Amino acid sequence: MHKGKIKYLTVDLSTLERFTNAVEVMATSGKTLRERLIAAHLSFHPILPDDMPDKETRRLYEELVREFTQYEPVASGGRVQATIGRVSGQKRKYLARLIVEIWRHLAYHALSHRGG
Repeated sequence: MHKGKIKYLTVDLSTLERFTNAVEVMATSGKTLRERLIAAHLSFHPILPDDMPDKETRRLYEELVREFTQYEPVASGGRVQATIGRVSGQKRKYLARLIVEIWRHLAYHALSHRGG
């Protein structure tokens, strides 16, 4: 857990907020899926696997990070730009669905563990 973050029982609210922003970017931007994925990555990039509330969400997040950084950087871009630029359209759709799936896990944990 990062110092200074607010944790709502099992979910770090800044982690949920970052994934909410990533989903919003993908859903509302008029840019290409390639550009939306790169922007979404910027939203959740500082998150660590330990910020995930459970083993399954951590596994999904680790897979997402691996999938986003498969290829070495080329020219002026980084690993994410190189990877997203090289993967197929089907893989890009899979990555978008994976981001949404992680967001669902985080939202579920935030709602189901809020007490009351």
